[in-house]
Amino acid sequence: TLTKVVQINPDYTQAYVSRGILNHLLRREKAAYQDIDLALRKYEEQNDLASYQKVLSLKKSIIQSQVNQVG
Repeated sequence: TLTKVVQINPDYTQAYVSRGILNHLLRREKAAYQDIDLALRKYEEQNDLASYQKVLSLKKSIIQSQVNQVG
């Protein structure tokens, strides 16, 4: 599982992104945002601007999809 992956290798940032997406699809929004925000922090620490921008765009898409569901 993705949780096992991050336990074994907490520096594997893509696992947090993937788990965040999965949590969003399962409507576990709090957990999704926690994982995505953690991935954003890790990419920022790694100075990986390209990955940071991709995950930030993903987060904005998730927020927009929630807004569309409500409205």
